[in-house]
Amino acid sequence: MDFDELQSYLGPSIPTGTNISVGQVEANPTTSVYLPQATAVDAPFAGSGIFSGTTFHPESGAGTQLGHANSVGNFYYGNTNSLIPNTPSVFCWGSGANPSLANNSYYSIIQSPNSIDDDVKTVSMALISLTSNLPNVNFFTRVLDWTADQENVLQFAGMNNGSSSAYPTLFINGYNTLSVGRADGAHSAGTVPSGVDGDGRRKPEIVCQSPAGSQATSWSTATAASVAGFLYDTAETLSVTAVSDHPEIVKALILAGATKNRFPSWNKTSSDPIDDTYGAGEINVFYSYMMLAEGEQSYTAPVNTIGWDWNDYNSTKSLFDPTLTTFDYEFTVPAAATSELSAFITWNSNVTRTVSESIDFTRDPLANLDLELLDSTGAQVQISNSSIYNLEHIYLKELAPGTYKLRVTTDTPNRDFAIAWRNTLSYDQEPSLVGISSSFELELVNLINGNQYFIERSSDLENWSELHRFNATTSSDSWTDPAPLSDPSVFYRLKRLSHE
Repeated sequence: MDFDELQSYLGPSIPTGTNISVGQVEANPTTSVYLPQATAVDAPFAGSGIFSGTTFHPESGAGTQLGHANSVGNFYYGNTNSLIPNTPSVFCWGSGANPSLANNSYYSIIQSPNSIDDDVKTVSMALISLTSNLPNVNFFTRVLDWTADQENVLQFAGMNNGSSSAYPTLFINGYNTLSVGRADGAHSAGTVPSGVDGDGRRKPEIVCQSPAGSQATSWSTATAASVAGFLYDTAETLSVTAVSDHPEIVKALILAGATKNRFPSWNKTSSDPIDDTYGAGEINVFYSYMMLAEGEQSYTAPVNTIGWDWNDYNSTKSLFDPTLTTFDYEFTVPAAATSELSAFITWNSNVTRTVSESIDFTRDPLANLDLELLDSTGAQVQISNSSIYNLEHIYLKELAPGTYKLRVTTDTPNRDFAIAWRNTLSYDQEPSLVGISSSFELELVNLINGNQYFIERSSDLENWSELHRFNATTSSDSWTDPAPLSDPSVFYRLKRLSHE
């Protein structure tokens, strides 16, 4: 997940969840057993222990502690194992025993507008249902997708444990949600069944390894939701308001940041943009953070090697031509470098809610967007053009130096979409520290103009501390340690920020 490297990079300024709230849905064996901690009253209450500083909102009424909910909360927003330990509020729902539509208070509540608090940005649904009632499954899937779009919330659903176990039908089939598997592959990968909207789409979209010693899809789901919460909180810290209002952006950042290096069998095709077991790959919060922090960039000018864009047809970027259906994001892989390129576009599937004698949800036709990589001559390098997904993916392990375009095309003018991309660059010559003078002046060579570097120091080759970071403006430079150690053995190393 690379959170340790992100902590080292950001230091004490790292976001901790203070600007967001989150939601948690649990399967409750009895009506009142669904909470991470118990309460005797149907009102907000203060958490304690690993949840100290958090206020719980029991949306399904007063109840007692569910051990599973407590463990999920530990990895999701707890003080010791989550990425957002200072989350101020957690909203909790029960979904019934052996979750179905009966006695599922989350399902009942979210059918109405404004049913989720505005500050809630992510919802963890780390629970399994094997119901075979596909009409009910399809209806609930539409409710989840409508909620994602109307409430601007990113919902995470867990796969079943065990690679040969049954495909969990109820929570994971959404277009506008993210389903989560385990990084070790021990989960029930599969496809959306016939009879449910978008049948044939692969699930999960992402895999994650939790901080726990033992792995489970519930812990992976909680950790993935914690990553999303961290990105939302980062956006608030950076005052990037578009992210808060459009979960498609965080979805694209998570998917484009995912890595494949642990999965030698990972594969995609032009019509099937994710792998049949690992989806987009393993979640990597460092990559996702770096894309987010690089800032929103428009197709109207060349973009950086990493970044993202929210292409909102109501924004000033498109007012000059409301019929525009092609968008080119031009970037350059610098000379002497090769790139691992990962790019995703995501957009929501629209669902319409109608109320007459009953509430009904109908799905609009899915907008069809394609993502294409073109070289400097306009020749196609790769295309992702599925007709059933609301995501497309370009991935190349080695992309040569040159100028390229990520081209987005849509069959539906006025269709909002998010795009995120990263070029992870490697160079023929790695940066080196080649000399230390008696005055502790360090000689640095093989620097790349515009790249960021770190100088670290150690006295035992195990524990390293950062002394200096800088952006290179020349191919060689020098730096003097202002307070050298008096130890008989002192070691220095030069590191380039590897996540371009």
